[in-house]
Amino acid sequence: MPVAMAMRWLNDAANGGATFQRYVEAGNPRLPGKGVRNETYGAVEAALFRREGRATLVIQNVPDEARCWRIKPDLKLGAPSLVERLELPDLTDSIPRAARVEAVTVSPTLAVRIPPYSLTRLIWISR
Repeated sequence: MPVAMAMRWLNDAANGGATFQRYVEAGNPRLPGKGVRNETYGAVEAALFRREGRATLVIQNVPDEARCWRIKPDLKLGAPSLVERLELPDLTDSIPRAARVEAVTVSPTLAVRIPPYSLTRLIWISR
């Protein structure tokens, strides 16, 4: 299920002695979760996990509009080794089905399109 895949991505990124850095979009509004709990989410947020030989950036886009995330040169990461996208149109949907993970190509400008209601994972592997 998509929620299980999202948890797998976070588990994979955050373990193994990883450090964590949070990124929040400027002017990041809080949006209601519309679920059974009274929760809110930042419109666009990201978490960068770094450990020896690997960096993983997980980006969430909660609103119903696509965004563009540019990989900043100050991160000193360059082009990612892998980019995957997981679209989450309805997290309250309890019908068992496989998560749809889509491989994504990054433009030469290091810009990644982040669709609405999605998680995107970028992985850099250094040798």
